[in-house]
Amino acid sequence: GDGEAVVIYSQVQVQRGQAASAIGAWEQWSKSHPNNAGAYAILGTLEESRGNKQKAEDYYKKSLQIQPAQPIAANNLAYMMLENGENVDVALTLAQTARQSMPNSPSSADTLAWAYYHKGTYGFARDLLEDAVKNDPGSATMQYHLGMAYVKMMDKSNAAIHLKKAISLAPDSPAAKDAKAALQGIS
Repeated sequence: GDGEAVVIYSQVQVQRGQAASAIGAWEQWSKSHPNNAGAYAILGTLEESRGNKQKAEDYYKKSLQIQPAQPIAANNLAYMMLENGENVDVALTLAQTARQSMPNSPSSADTLAWAYYHKGTYGFARDLLEDAVKNDPGSATMQYHLGMAYVKMMDKSNAAIHLKKAISLAPDSPAAKDAKAALQGIS
């Protein structure tokens, strides 16, 4: 019944590679605390980390039904929607909600920037991403997103810098694969 204990237990389980145990603990917690939006956001994050995107999306939506401004759920659902080619306007609204609650988070900056990118407002995307990579320079995804903003702004030099950085940070990641394709397109 102690939420802090569930947090600690689930962190240990995830570190041990036992995400299923962490999910079980949060599911049990959620049954006895059905109005805890944060718990559903955590469940969404855990399911997403295991590749269960549909379950993650369902948990994020449940979290937002309980608390419409739940920042983690709003941020992560917005990002999933953008990646799946879903409604960009809804994703943008969710990303703005997340950013308002987490103004210093590189992740919320990245999600909002990616929504702006998909809306075609590349200058806003670039500005947010420049700030995000200053705070989290080791994120291949953010470096890729920044590179893509520069591609759209016809700044090949800066685009190449950030796309190459994305590749060097995580050579086997989806971001690196996409960055390689983008680099070939601007060469």
